[in-house]
Amino acid sequence: MQVPCIFDESYLFQDLPLSTTSFSVELLSASKRAYIKDSSIGRVTIQLSDMPNGQDDDKWHHLMTKGSRTAQGSLRLVANFKHEMIFPIEEYTSLKELLLSDNLTVIEALATVCKDHHAELACALIQIFCHYNRVLPIVNACLAKSIKKEENVATLFRASTLATMLMDQLMKLTAMDYLHSVLREPIQRIADLRDSCELDPSKLPRGTDLTPHLHLMEVQLQNILVSIFTSVDSCPLHLRYIFHCLQDRVVQKWPTDGTVRTRAVSGFLFLRLICPALINPLHFNLLSCNPSEASQRTLKLVAKAVQNLANLVEFKSKEPFMTSLNPFITRHRADMIKFIDNLSQGSNALQV
Repeated sequence: MQVPCIFDESYLFQDLPLSTTSFSVELLSASKRAYIKDSSIGRVTIQLSDMPNGQDDDKWHHLMTKGSRTAQGSLRLVANFKHEMIFPIEEYTSLKELLLSDNLTVIEALATVCKDHHAELACALIQIFCHYNRVLPIVNACLAKSIKKEENVATLFRASTLATMLMDQLMKLTAMDYLHSVLREPIQRIADLRDSCELDPSKLPRGTDLTPHLHLMEVQLQNILVSIFTSVDSCPLHLRYIFHCLQDRVVQKWPTDGTVRTRAVSGFLFLRLICPALINPLHFNLLSCNPSEASQRTLKLVAKAVQNLANLVEFKSKEPFMTSLNPFITRHRADMIKFIDNLSQGSNALQV
């Protein structure tokens, strides 16, 4: 059985010469003796012209040696090549002042003009706001404006708006270490499972006893929830501060809704970060390769259950096979509320 070897190193090369047309990654086998040269296992060469501009190119490549036509193995490489024109910084002074002002008109106009490139725009804006230490006031202002305009609490932050785009990019930019510390180990356990957690009878042989499946599913859910619920101190402080402000505003807008303070925060943390990572761990670098179909199915069911718990709702008749998890959701409802409150209200989170 082949065991994958994982290299977590990242490298950034800036201001490449215009003559650069490709780059290579060579894998070496280190010699145990100082006087013997390390031997090459194989090399991957990527042509820059084959890469999409400004987008991650996440692929498996054959490791080739010089003079051989047979691959020595495979290397998964995530590379990003961006070709852009950069002017002297003084050329951007007027634009910078407009973007960093308390008036959101310019940012909203950009969002309208760049409606087909929301993610790229939000990513660029968040990097600018972070660099000039303006991310908290501007993101909070966008969230406050969205809350003020929203009439129906049930659809709060469901649509793709400027506020949700900025929060998505802020979490992707600053919360990846947190996400890895919380989910990597429990996801790996699921990937290593040999027994089934399938709860849908239509996907199993007739007469299959679902009791052990349900028990195993609850064990996986418990592992993930313990990791999440004990992660308050690991969450980036700026996110905790934003969640704190978010809770205050939604409670002021909907004072009679007893769950809005929880759902407003969980809608970002779970719906837009944790649950997407559960469904696609490879995309978030939580696994080195795609899990098996059975593990993918388990992760999908786990994500459904975690999302319902984060929304403080049970499964309905739409997915009757998932209703067997309703007792589990009920038992952990108070824990979810406590976690969100601790995450948003801790005194350390306010000292940003």
